[in-house]
Amino acid sequence: MFLFCIAMIVIGIPMILVENVIGRRMRVNAIDAFAGFANGKKIASGWKILGYMGLLGAFGILAYYMVLGGWVLNYIGSLLTGH
Repeated sequence: MFLFCIAMIVIGIPMILVENVIGRRMRVNAIDAFAGFANGKKIASGWKILGYMGLLGAFGILAYYMVLGGWVLNYIGSLLTGH
């Protein structure tokens, strides 16, 4: 648990700050922001894939929380009905 907290501080916080700076500077969606980094260079498509990966990760997290929310609603319903 301690190592996880250290990793969150050392890796997580700088990543959040970098993402915030990218969003403020580019003023576009995540996919176009990452694609705009290497505009005119051969690696531009690679950066765009990184934007798609972030979008896919966000949808994966959303799907997980939707299932978790369904379980919570089911347990609340069971609690209220006495099952």
